[in-house]
Amino acid sequence: SNKDEFDPLLHTVDVLPLENFIGPAIVVSIIPNSDNLITKMMLIHWENENFDISGLRFLLFNFGWASKWKLGEAGYAYTQGYPGLSRDCSEYLVENGILGVGTDCIGLDAFESKDIPAHDVLLRQNIYIFENLCNLTMLEGVFIFQAFPMRIRGGSGSPVRAVALTDRREATI
Repeated sequence: SNKDEFDPLLHTVDVLPLENFIGPAIVVSIIPNSDNLITKMMLIHWENENFDISGLRFLLFNFGWASKWKLGEAGYAYTQGYPGLSRDCSEYLVENGILGVGTDCIGLDAFESKDIPAHDVLLRQNIYIFENLCNLTMLEGVFIFQAFPMRIRGGSGSPVRAVALTDRREATI
């Protein structure tokens, strides 16, 4: 076996270092393009207008999707048509040393994505993905994000309690 080959047993949630699940973060709010994607150029434009992402550990994308969460028939709108990240945007996040990427959607790839570029690019580089976040509109500027996984032996994922520590107050996200 090639020693550089990805070994999923070395990356299960029970063996990941907890210090990888806390650090500086910012919320990014961008309206997706006509392909329902956020591209590298869109993120660079956002940075030029808002904040340079280098030095951050986590980027949380606020698509306004949490507002679609409802009970009953209306709740199904949340599970369809959601936006995601393009391959070049995901590669840009890798280049910038981002450790984790979050979204308020049920997935980081756009709803009808066939090749799931965000998952493909980010997970191959051991970058964590946090989905179904809420209350992202409450957050401004840089804050400390923490989202510790449950210690599930051999688990490829886990529910987390995502929390933003700000100078104002704590907000569960």
